[in-house]
Order: sequence, then structure tokens, then C-alpha cells
Amino acid sequence: MHIDGMTCQNCARKIENGLCSIEGVCATVRLDQKEALVRMKRPLPESLLCGAVAKAGYTVLKVDFLPQSGNRSL
Repeated sequence: MHIDGMTCQNCARKIENGLCSIEGVCATVRLDQKEALVRMKRPLPESLLCGAVAKAGYTVLKVDFLPQSGNRSL
């Protein structure tokens, strides 16, 4: 996921915590790239993931899907 509004490590942590609070989701946020790498144990609606980012106060600009089993780069 490409995310708008992150300016510091606290922002990145807030987004990462929000995404990881979803059952079956593991996320790593890269502040320098302004993106989150999301791994899911099972397919989940994109809207659920984007909603977690929005709830943290940020905007998802673009979602890229990686070909590996269930990995998403947001």
C-alpha cells in the first residue's frame, strides 16, 4: 500500500499497529518508501485494510498486489 500523510516513525507505527490488529494480518511499514507491506493468512477485502489505515488517520493512495501467495504491498 502506498500511504499519504506519514511524516515520522510514530505515524508508521500507528499504521502498522492498525493493520496488525486485523486477525491474520502482519504488516511492515516503511516510512522512507511511504508504504506498508501486508501479509495475510487468508484473502481479506481491500476495504478492510484501507479502513484500518484511514482509522489511523492516513490515506491509502494505491494498492499493489504481489504475485506471491497472499502478499500485498499497500
